[in-house]
Amino acid sequence: MHLVFLSPQRGLSESLRLLYDGLRARGHQLELWDSTAMTWRVGPHGLTFWLEGHLCTKPDLLYWWHTSEALGAQRLVEAMAAAAWPLFHSPHLPQSDKLTQAYRLGAAGLPIPATLLTTPDLLASAGAGLIWPQVVKAAHGARGERVALVPDVKAAQEQAQRWGLGNDDPLIVQEPIPPLGEDVRAFLVQGQLLAAMSRHAPPGQFLANIARGGEGRPTTLSPHELQLCQQAWQAMGAAPWAGVDFIRSPTGPVFLEVNLWPGFQGLRQVFGDRIVSALVGSLEAVGQASSAGVRPRI
Repeated sequence: MHLVFLSPQRGLSESLRLLYDGLRARGHQLELWDSTAMTWRVGPHGLTFWLEGHLCTKPDLLYWWHTSEALGAQRLVEAMAAAAWPLFHSPHLPQSDKLTQAYRLGAAGLPIPATLLTTPDLLASAGAGLIWPQVVKAAHGARGERVALVPDVKAAQEQAQRWGLGNDDPLIVQEPIPPLGEDVRAFLVQGQLLAAMSRHAPPGQFLANIARGGEGRPTTLSPHELQLCQQAWQAMGAAPWAGVDFIRSPTGPVFLEVNLWPGFQGLRQVFGDRIVSALVGSLEAVGQASSAGVRPRI
């Protein structure tokens, strides 16, 4: 199978490096293309794509990911989809920023924390009546970055300033859901549960993300929890892989976000290499279907 990873500056995260090495170990032909060095042209023979002046050959599968650093890849992959290139992720998935997460999950009727969407400038008036402390979040952030538990309006505004937010930039304010410092990550592959772990923050800390020093432990989802995770996955566009995060509150699951390009190094620490093998197999299945003439659903 000929598989291409599309990345700005040909960078790979730890998770993607595990995928890349796993596929290479199985004998697949792999390439890493720099999305910032690509152009596309429209002519009598349709759309063609070029990397550093060289014509690109259509692979069996192209894996790209959307981050705040890779926004320029969006138009490129939209053009590739129009030219019937086989993409693992649809270019039409919803934005995965925290603003979109809040309104899509809430509109789908899923339990989420009470949420205020405001700006640093409007927080004092818009947040009148809030019971502090509250959790504040920037619209964009990953791995627990730009999320904080703050005691009052002034501290929230100061935190937004430290993050580099302007007075009119979006700011999300959410009620803290107990138990603080604990949540669950459910990893879905094509909507089916691959594995789930509970995450626990270091002593005295608020964030349970593995990247922030949290500890992962195996957990089992109840049928109700799994059903709600699948509803959250659907609400966020039904990506091939998704990391669904929720808190087991005293009143039931409360959903935080659905990561459409989830890392999985934390899951690998808990469950071992079977996680990588399963995801490599998922990529292989889609790539083999594509090479057999079955166009991936996008």
